[in-house]
Amino acid sequence: MRLMEIVKSEKLILQKESSVNSPATLFNRLVQLRSQKDELQQKQGLIFNDPDLTNAIHAVDYEIERVQGELHKMGHRNRGRRNQ
Repeated sequence: MRLMEIVKSEKLILQKESSVNSPATLFNRLVQLRSQKDELQQKQGLIFNDPDLTNAIHAVDYEIERVQGELHKMGHRNRGRRNQ
């Protein structure tokens, strides 16, 4: 159901290539992770925090940073090729 919401909102980028680490795949992963983080944060209580849920949110944050780093490297690598 969540995937259908994302598709309907046109947040995903359709891609022709099947590369696991293509920019479009990484971007789609970021969209998915941000959505997952939002869902986890909505489950977290305002007064009493669930430590397991807090750890899950931190893990998703870490994964977001990792994927952003991969995209950043790809962007700079491609930019260097164009300048040559």
